[in-house]
Amino acid sequence: MGEIVVYLTFFLSALLLVAVRRKLKSVEKGAIAILVIGLLANAAICGILSGVTDRYQARVAWLLPALAIFILLRIRSEPRPATRTFA
Repeated sequence: MGEIVVYLTFFLSALLLVAVRRKLKSVEKGAIAILVIGLLANAAICGILSGVTDRYQARVAWLLPALAIFILLRIRSEPRPATRTFA
């Protein structure tokens, strides 16, 4: 059951980042790129050195959901443009 939650959270985080891609700042895009490269490198290194073991990737897999939550909170905290009302 816990494994399903991890995969679902990771997948939903990736979808969230794709959904808000137009609102991302350049710093956030860079952080996402570095994170993805780091996750892929970690998977490759751990796969080569220790065989296929989920526990090594699980140590860093929480980074994408955490980054997605921080970006979502930043987007939600920005003031919305005022709407004009004509009287």
